Amino acid sequence: MNVLDYDYYFSLVDAFYRNDYAKTILIFDEILDKGFNETNFLNGLMKHFRDLLMLQNPGTVKLLEVGENIAKKYEVQAKGVSVKFLLKGIQLLNGFSVEHKAVLDKRLHVELALI
Repeated sequence: MNVLDYDYYFSLVDAFYRNDYAKTILIFDEILDKGFNETNFLNGLMKHFRDLLMLQNPGTVKLLEVGENIAKKYEVQAKGVSVKFLLKGIQLLNGFSVEHKAVLDKRLHVELALI
């Protein structure tokens, strides 16, 4: 089905927030080893940031489109990150996603985005 486990995205956001760049690269390597491609990964990570942002405001919580168990994980993580962090992440990921199509070394390009 080629759907990446949410736990990877939760772990990545935690690592980003702690500035643990080595961990982010190791998680990404594990994701690639499982056969996921870079483009789908970037899109999924951007959606994860968007979903966390939706939980920052009571009026947009209803826009979260996940099951109850995953929603609880989102709620916990959303409380631990700032809106500024999420907006910067979305902006950065969007820029890298746009450039991604033209890049020859897609893995390196994503690694730079994660760093």
